[in-house]
Amino acid sequence: MKKVLLILVGVLVLATAAVFLLHIRAGPLAKLVPKPAPAVQLYDAGSFLTNLDDPVTTRYIKVDIELKVRGTGATAQLKAEKAQVDDAILAVLRSRTPQEVSGSAGMGSLQTAVAAAVDRVLTHGKVLKVYFTTFMVE
Repeated sequence: MKKVLLILVGVLVLATAAVFLLHIRAGPLAKLVPKPAPAVQLYDAGSFLTNLDDPVTTRYIKVDIELKVRGTGATAQLKAEKAQVDDAILAVLRSRTPQEVSGSAGMGSLQTAVAAAVDRVLTHGKVLKVYFTTFMVE
């Protein structure tokens, strides 16, 4: 009978110690579990028609832009601050010459510049990619 009682007390002590250790370690372990990434969303920034930086002749660029963004509240902030976003995009477009926007390298450079300009406005997320759904230079 004493052996059974000793075994039960031993099992109880081990179980209590295991629960205590798991409870202590759960705090640091919970921090190691990655949080799910915020959803990636597309935001339609709209159409832009503006002049390019050309001192010789008047040249225009027309683009339709979609932004791929990540972050909680990113699209809501883009909608709320549409005027600032539009101004940032137009400033980038107006600063480019026709030669700077020609070809795939020019388009890629323009996408990078637009993403950086919108990121400066965006505090609740990040622009992952800029898509030109229309791209015309006249």
